[in-house]
Amino acid sequence: MINVKVMAVLDLVSILQKREIAFSVEDGTTIRGLLEIMCSQYGPELEKKIYVDKDKELLNLNLYLNGRHIHFLGGLDAVLRNEDTVLLIPYASGG
Repeated sequence: MINVKVMAVLDLVSILQKREIAFSVEDGTTIRGLLEIMCSQYGPELEKKIYVDKDKELLNLNLYLNGRHIHFLGGLDAVLRNEDTVLLIPYASGG
């Protein structure tokens, strides 16, 4: 098992009830796997905030692993390591 910290901002905090949550996951767990664990624990409301289209794996937020966007780290297939930090930031727009 490895320990991973998830940090959330904006409206995700209202769903998760915390800004930081620690998860213990199996060694070799990917970002995709972590999101599945989170959705199973926090339900469909969180899933709607994470995915635009879950089947197509289209995200509704930016995901950062240790300060780097997951796009540059293998996307949802990026493998988590002990003491990693995952940051969830919903898209924001406006003027």
